[in-house]
Amino acid sequence: MRRLQLFQFKDQTWLPAFLRDGLAAFHAVQHRLVKSPRAFAAIVDQVCTDAGTTHIVDLDSGGGGPFLSLMRQLRAQAPRSWHAVLTDHHPDARAADRIARRGDDGVRYELAPIDVTRVPDHLPGVRTFVAAFHSLHPLAARAALRDAFDKRQALCVLEVTRNSPLALATTLAMPALYWLAAPFFRPRSWVALFFTYPVPLLPLLAAWDAWVANRRTYSRAEYQAMTVDLKASDYRWSVRSVRVAGVPYELDCLVGTPVAAARVNAA
Repeated sequence: MRRLQLFQFKDQTWLPAFLRDGLAAFHAVQHRLVKSPRAFAAIVDQVCTDAGTTHIVDLDSGGGGPFLSLMRQLRAQAPRSWHAVLTDHHPDARAADRIARRGDDGVRYELAPIDVTRVPDHLPGVRTFVAAFHSLHPLAARAALRDAFDKRQALCVLEVTRNSPLALATTLAMPALYWLAAPFFRPRSWVALFFTYPVPLLPLLAAWDAWVANRRTYSRAEYQAMTVDLKASDYRWSVRSVRVAGVPYELDCLVGTPVAAARVNAA
């Protein structure tokens, strides 16, 4: 199916904060329900091992929910001295404050705007896009891949969406899933609950965003096309098909790794 560059409500700055928070909370819960952090943590651990680092730079983090779930799983599966920086072109100050108040020295939120096409040199490490790469326009997506390639930084594009009829059909269940999950969101917002049950605006917005996320997701062929001329003897690209519990279709994840680092760690 042809990819469409449509809009998602969660990205609109004009949307009231409590609605954006409700969508972000549901997004994080979705990842935990389908066990994507477990599958993605295995990929990130292997890429970090190959790259010889325990530093991760998450790009387009938004409120950080999906990445924080991945980080918890990574620490559980591979106990090491992990360090992570969450970044965004429009940093979420409230998310940064929540992360800072947790007192976790290994995870912080960068408050300066970070352009995914020109990640500054003071943020080295394995770059991750956790359910975020599909939001990028094709030109920006390719520029983000080129920046990682030119600077020989490892990169993981991890998506729980797919542009296929089956994936699109699953979005029909989103309103019901939202109604079931909303009472467990933290922090709890009574205004958000009002727009979940008496006035079901949030479930409808979540369903639209889920449908659009699938339509915006890049295919295996599109990943290959974006990296076809990003070739070098010391860097490799691979598209991995990943099975995630609770997802009735395979997910395509793009991984870029400096080859020299991988060989040293394999020796």
